[in-house]
Amino acid sequence: MNGYDKEKHVRQAEKYRDRIGDRLFHPENVPYDQEHLIKDDIKRVKRILELPFGKKVLDVGCSDGTVTIEIAKKWNCKEIIGMDVSPSAIKEAKETLKKLKPPIRKRISFLQGFIEDLNFPEDYFDTVSACETLEHIDKGQLKPAMDNLVRMLKKNGNMIVTVPNRHPAKKYIQQKRDRWNWPTHYNFFTAERLKKLLGKYLKKVRLYPLYKGNRIGESIYLICNCRSKK
Repeated sequence: MNGYDKEKHVRQAEKYRDRIGDRLFHPENVPYDQEHLIKDDIKRVKRILELPFGKKVLDVGCSDGTVTIEIAKKWNCKEIIGMDVSPSAIKEAKETLKKLKPPIRKRISFLQGFIEDLNFPEDYFDTVSACETLEHIDKGQLKPAMDNLVRMLKKNGNMIVTVPNRHPAKKYIQQKRDRWNWPTHYNFFTAERLKKLLGKYLKKVRLYPLYKGNRIGESIYLICNCRSKK
């Protein structure tokens, strides 16, 4: 794949991986210099959960599975699969899964891998979720990844995407709440660039700000729901 080093990508993902579960449910474990970010993390998850999820869901870039499990609980998914490139994140997600009661546990599964390698049948998922994920995909792999996600999405299915905004409002930069600059971010999105990318594959691309009343283009995160073109 044009010299793409997957093993290096996994090593980087392991080194810098997100620990969203700690920030949401164990804030006492969050380093002092990151405490100001918790409010925005909690709001982002709430905004994601407000968007519609179908019965069969693929959640790519699921990290430790925290949000995947919350989606399954709120939307009563029949089947939800969380995927991440980080082996330690998936191990942690599976350990968390063991602690859940059987009715919810049986509907959730986790796997480690790359989006472009997923081989679920065509038109399999009602909803594909890629939250805080597209920015982590190697530039050369973004097209193969998007092609595969759209292939697995059902007719009239929806895709939910969130990414950090490359140019949020100045106040967020001054408060050190902007999230675009991270060692494993390979793609950078403005509202216009995200709409252009998603518009190649999907229709009815609609963006939402993190906080209601804010301008979309100045939001900390760009939050999007769109529909399959099939």
